[in-house]
Order: sequence, then C-alpha cells, then structure tokens
Amino acid sequence: MPALRIGRRGAILLILAVVDIAYGASLIGPSSDALGSAALVWREHFAPLWVWGGVWLVVAAILIVSAFLRNDAIGYLAATGLKISWSLTTLASWLFGGVDRGWVSSIIWMVVAAMVWVIAGWPEPTNPPPIDEEPR
Repeated sequence: MPALRIGRRGAILLILAVVDIAYGASLIGPSSDALGSAALVWREHFAPLWVWGGVWLVVAAILIVSAFLRNDAIGYLAATGLKISWSLTTLASWLFGGVDRGWVSSIIWMVVAAMVWVIAGWPEPTNPPPIDEEPR
C-alpha cells in the first residue's frame, strides 16, 4: 500500500487547521478572564461566542478535508477568507467598539491571511523527495 502523501500545501492546511481548532475551541469555552475582555464582549453583540467558535471549527474541517484533495483551492479560500474577516471585524472593534489595541490583532490576522494567500499561489513540487531523504 503506498504511503499517504499530502504534500507541502496539504501540510500547511493541516497546520492552519490546528490553529483554527485551537482558536475555535477557545471561543466556545472561553476562560472567565477572556469573557470579560472588551474584544469578546464586542463580538457578542453580533453573535454568541459559540457561533464564532463554530465558524472557526467549520473552517478547520474544510482545511482538513482539503489537505487530502488534489484541488485544495477551497481550503485556501476558506483559510484566507476567515483570517481576513476576523482581521476586519477586529479592526472594526477598535474603530467603533472602543476595543483597546484592536488594531494590533487586526494587523496580525491580516499578515497571517497574506501569508496563506501567498502560499496558496505556490505550486506543489512535482517530485518532492521522500521524507527520509535530504533534498538535493
């Protein structure tokens, strides 16, 4: 039976899925300290935290499935779209909701989205070396 190879693009999607699962879980089950944070209080005006967390978990599921597909464009679109959306809503929380330093989180999420977008444009290597060999 041939070894399962997801490739580098698939590996990136799985790494992003771990981030999305962790972030989604943190929104579904926030700590008592986090519940009082201005950013989460502001977000709860639009949807309960479990809804926000559920969105992150749905995107994580899309990324996991896409990691194993030859055409992974949906995964990269979902990963980029979520990070851009989160960045913009975080920026709005700073501009309109009085969330202190929301612009910092906004920049971080936008940079992550930009990195994902750049990686989405890279082709998968045609003949990647086996995992147990050094590249030449």
